[in-house]
Amino acid sequence: DAELHRARCTLQKRPGHIYHLYRDPEGALYFSLLSPEDWNGNPPHAHQGSYRLEMDMSWTPAETIAPRDAQVRAAQRLLGSREPHEEGDS
Repeated sequence: DAELHRARCTLQKRPGHIYHLYRDPEGALYFSLLSPEDWNGNPPHAHQGSYRLEMDMSWTPAETIAPRDAQVRAAQRLLGSREPHEEGDS
């Protein structure tokens, strides 16, 4: 996570969004909103992976987002998580 947070990023990072990591010819890492597919499979630099920024500011690799979300949903069900009650609800 620390290395990913050090990658150059010229946009405001927002939890829940997916960012695509590239390495320029000098070896510097940077984030882009454009995936390799957005570049028609020919990005300008080497694609290093795609990641979703989580609410706790950790990064989830794109290929593990679905299993992670399933684990979170299962944990929420086990813990009985639900929306907070409106004031006056019992």
